Amino acid sequence: MTREMIQLRPEVEELVREIATRRDSVLLRVPRGRALRDLREDQAHALEHSSLLNQAERHLVQVHREEVAYALRLAAWMQIASQRREEVLVVRHQSPGIDIPVPSERSVAARASISLSELHVVPEREAIAVLLQRCVAAEPGERPSAERLCAAAHRLVPTFNGRMLAATAFFVRGSHAAAQTGFADALQVAPTSQARGIAWNNLAEVADARDAWAQARAATERALVEHPTLFAAYVGCLWFSIRLGDSRRARSVERALDSVLGGEPAAVEEQVLRIRSVAPRMKRGLNSAAIRSLQHVREGAGPSAERILHALD
Repeated sequence: MTREMIQLRPEVEELVREIATRRDSVLLRVPRGRALRDLREDQAHALEHSSLLNQAERHLVQVHREEVAYALRLAAWMQIASQRREEVLVVRHQSPGIDIPVPSERSVAARASISLSELHVVPEREAIAVLLQRCVAAEPGERPSAERLCAAAHRLVPTFNGRMLAATAFFVRGSHAAAQTGFADALQVAPTSQARGIAWNNLAEVADARDAWAQARAATERALVEHPTLFAAYVGCLWFSIRLGDSRRARSVERALDSVLGGEPAAVEEQVLRIRSVAPRMKRGLNSAAIRSLQHVREGAGPSAERILHALD
């Protein structure tokens, strides 16, 4: 099977190729350390009138900004999801009936335009993902980070997804303060209650990384108000309640978790794999109250919660 690629229509690809080649191009160049600042600003409406843009950049902004911004976000997502890590940070099964496609180095199901369905891609041509990285790189030959790709996309079209991807990239890199800022900013522009739920759950992950378990649990509870079937929020709320030694709340969440995940074996297995991969980090500093709470919840746990909690062993 031929490896799928991020694709652009031929006329857009030529524009992007010219912009990548010209070192005086400023539209998509994001220097190191500038991504978060750029993501917090909204310059999209001022771009068309900027005197700094060359002709190719101005045409891209006026006609093709949506398509290129989408491709940049996809390139960032591919970079995040394909990183080889011991910990499983990306999960596909979000809630009943909703799976998130996760790109990899071997398979990127990408269509930046409906018109690409019949487009023939010559394998020898430079990968669009590499071309996009060249557009964003501030220095020749460097590989810009996923958050810089998102910042470039944000210049063209600010979106909730772009902010979430960038914040995720910061989190994966261990830049927790930047991740918290990014998720909080995304929360302010979330288009749906489900999107707000995901943003709150990701803020819980950041709080967990700082050992702020009460804050983390509060964030998962906010997530479940917004997105009542979000699997990860149930698992998080259960664990943070255990960490806080709150057996009563943990048992309540366990029952709800088992009800939501009971008919989703693939989602349960995915959570089990994730918990196994992060178990040493999750159990750091576990005190006696938390251990008692864990044992108490395990004793009467339903099958789904039991499997997930035993993944800690």
